[in-house]
Amino acid sequence: MSSLYPSLQQSISNISSGKGNGGKSLFFFARVNDIVLSTETKTTNFFKEAGGWAGLGSIKFTPINSKPDSDKPANLIAKPLFNNISKYPILNELVLILNAPSYGLNEDPQAKTFYYLTTVGIWNSVHHNAFPDIQTYRGGELNFGSTFTEKEDIRNLLPEEGDVLLEGRWGNSIRFSSTTKQKQPNNPWSSQGDIGMPITIIRNNQSNVDINSDPWVPVYEDPNNDGSSIYLCAGQDIPLNLASKNLTSFGVTVGAAFNSALQIPDPFLKPEDQSPKDADNLK
Repeated sequence: MSSLYPSLQQSISNISSGKGNGGKSLFFFARVNDIVLSTETKTTNFFKEAGGWAGLGSIKFTPINSKPDSDKPANLIAKPLFNNISKYPILNELVLILNAPSYGLNEDPQAKTFYYLTTVGIWNSVHHNAFPDIQTYRGGELNFGSTFTEKEDIRNLLPEEGDVLLEGRWGNSIRFSSTTKQKQPNNPWSSQGDIGMPITIIRNNQSNVDINSDPWVPVYEDPNNDGSSIYLCAGQDIPLNLASKNLTSFGVTVGAAFNSALQIPDPFLKPEDQSPKDADNLK
């Protein structure tokens, strides 16, 4: 084992034999080799070894900096440390591992097992942070898993001061933010309203319209070109493009410079049994 982790092998032996680790915490980094997300796993019998559905999210891992020979620990399993908010790693991502109390506490107060905390942000990317084992990597496509396919157009969100961001791997996100007017380029929701007023943005499917070709440049949400979104506002003016500017049935003419503050009246229908669609199509 690497001298960086002189107690790792002994800790593994102790945990396997039920002796715990003397009450000491052990943290180290490891590469994800397999993960339980269904009954089908890359490694034979891993679903059963992990405890069936009670082991959902469990990973098989190899500590980094270990030798690529018989000294390398094999078939080590770690469970998610947290179970109310889940962020499942993909294959070849690195995670932080620790040992903590296991369900065998009734038989042994020192009983411990491995848990993983989070993915190491090597690329600082919301899409993936996979990194090959250079000791064994022979080039070609990196294995991310059974269904995960890398997409080069996924960008991180550009944050504002004090933001809380929840970002998925595929351009889906929730932003808890506020009106700000001091930064250039300014965000698309701060042209109106008082600084510090809250806004919540839920977005699904990131826009690829007019984005920088550099995949590391973050982006704001685009209310007109994102796949779909919900904006919960408090005095902000969102620059929305109308899907249709044909509002004849409302007695309103909409030009190129549409005023988003315009009050649209009830439909003007003659005769009364005429539908809004028929009224819109009147010449």
